[in-house]
Amino acid sequence: MDKYKILNSLDTLTFLLYANLIIDIDSEYLTCLNDSVRIPRYGTCKFDLIKRKFHPANVMPKIGPKKRLPPIRWIDTPVPPWSQQRPRSHLEKMKAYSFYRLGGIRFFEEMGLIIIDSVIEYGNYTLKNGSTDFDINPNVLDEIKTFISQIYFQKYAQKYPVKTKFGCFLDHPINSSKSTKSITDAKDDILYDITFTENKILLNGSLISKPNYDSENANFFKCLIQNPNRNVSKDEFKSFNNGKTIGKSFHKILENLGFKKDFRKTFFKGVTNETIHFRNPITREEFARLKLPALKIPPSSTPS
Repeated sequence: MDKYKILNSLDTLTFLLYANLIIDIDSEYLTCLNDSVRIPRYGTCKFDLIKRKFHPANVMPKIGPKKRLPPIRWIDTPVPPWSQQRPRSHLEKMKAYSFYRLGGIRFFEEMGLIIIDSVIEYGNYTLKNGSTDFDINPNVLDEIKTFISQIYFQKYAQKYPVKTKFGCFLDHPINSSKSTKSITDAKDDILYDITFTENKILLNGSLISKPNYDSENANFFKCLIQNPNRNVSKDEFKSFNNGKTIGKSFHKILENLGFKKDFRKTFFKGVTNETIHFRNPITREEFARLKLPALKIPPSSTPS
């Protein structure tokens, strides 16, 4: 967790703003039970210091379409220090607050928490007037929450108590020894694991399907097995498919490979005409969040 030590060097306002952002992300994650989250551009302030600095930017303003803030681009938008901003008007305070939210998204993207998919180019990434969507890494979220909790209760809890309507992870200290799993524990926690050997797609060692060698279906899955747990764009399959674009739809290929109904819901998400996200392996905790019945794994053992 050495990479998170930079959190301890942040000034008080920035730390509380970033903690505020993590509270929003964690709340959305726990509500949706999915690693695709949507957060508002202007989240409610959980600390009085933020309210004093940015009020009335505590809630989304009703300022009409003509005065609505323009989208903030991912690049070329450095976050100025608070001392250089000195916002006065309602609109200036809203803009300053949104810049800090953008800075937090950048900050945690670099830490590996926020995953920007291949479809959203950095130059086109915006925080729109309402909200923004992105994927997160739940394991990194747990680590960051633990580290933020330790810093908060050491330095800020008494002076800046957190105030939320429904509670959050900063209501009580997080025991890092309980939240951190060993590598052995993590392996034991895996419920479903897909492998691809000798052109055979195996689930926990049992055969799911066997696409023809060097076929479009086989090359498609070869790309996915080497790029799990992230969005893969259609163009990325070319290097695995002899330089050719995938002709069939992703939905049809998954059906051909045996990923139907609950199997598909378990291992795939966000399947579109241009991108696909392959989840593998699946832990017991992740599968529980999906609220699906246990998968019916073929009874046969690993085929010869």
